[in-house]
Amino acid sequence: MKLKYLMSGVESRRTVDLMLSITRIESESVINAIRAHLVNGMSMAGAALINDVPKQNLARAMVALEKVAEVMHKLQHPSDK
Repeated sequence: MKLKYLMSGVESRRTVDLMLSITRIESESVINAIRAHLVNGMSMAGAALINDVPKQNLARAMVALEKVAEVMHKLQHPSDK
């Protein structure tokens, strides 16, 4: 999965946590895997493995978070298409 708005290892924990707060993602393991990937720069496969999360579950959660990031971007940059 290619991320368009989120970048591995670049996002702040605060930003990730704020985005997570408006999703239905509640699994601590999935949340920790997301943080490991987006905040700490770990590969998605590695983040899934160390947090004992099936890769497809992490990928599904990342798609949801990417949609939140897209909406945030559109709010911040309304002239972008």
